[in-house]
Amino acid sequence: MSDLAVDVAQQGQGIGRELVRLTHEEAGLDTRLILLAAPAAASYYPHIGMQ
Repeated sequence: MSDLAVDVAQQGQGIGRELVRLTHEEAGLDTRLILLAAPAAASYYPHIGMQ
């Protein structure tokens, strides 16, 4: 997964969480998503359950 972005005006509505969920579902739930986050976004991903 690369370059996930949600417009600042639309953040906080679950859009990013849903994009991650749909990506994982499409790839297959037996796959593993590997996260490489920009420093400014690093606090977001644990919020949605990623390590």
